[in-house]
Amino acid sequence: MIEIDDLLDIPYCNNGRDISSGLDCYGLAIEVSRRFGHNLYDVEDAMRSNRDFADCENQCIKKINVKKVDEPKNEGDIILIKDMNGINSHIGVYLGNGKFIHCNSLGVHLDNVSRYKQFIGRVYTWL
Repeated sequence: MIEIDDLLDIPYCNNGRDISSGLDCYGLAIEVSRRFGHNLYDVEDAMRSNRDFADCENQCIKKINVKKVDEPKNEGDIILIKDMNGINSHIGVYLGNGKFIHCNSLGVHLDNVSRYKQFIGRVYTWL
């Protein structure tokens, strides 16, 4: 298990990439993945020129060494959460034992994967 206590309760900040000033869900996923020893490509540059999250997701996935799986099983698995329109618009990282870490308007916190099961769009595991 990686150290995450210092991340809990960090405030939400739109496009946040700095743990000292705030994170958004993707900034948190980048930081947690880094702590697991993985480099998650930052889609922010792609998002600036292309607001299609699905296309940005595809660009990101092509640049990292992951494969799609049915459900999170391994610590560090990337969980994409769908919005009400069925579009993957939120991201978290699986920590094991049914828990994942993510950041929303409440800031960084842990949640049970089961609470989001119906909204899980895709899960990727690192190779």
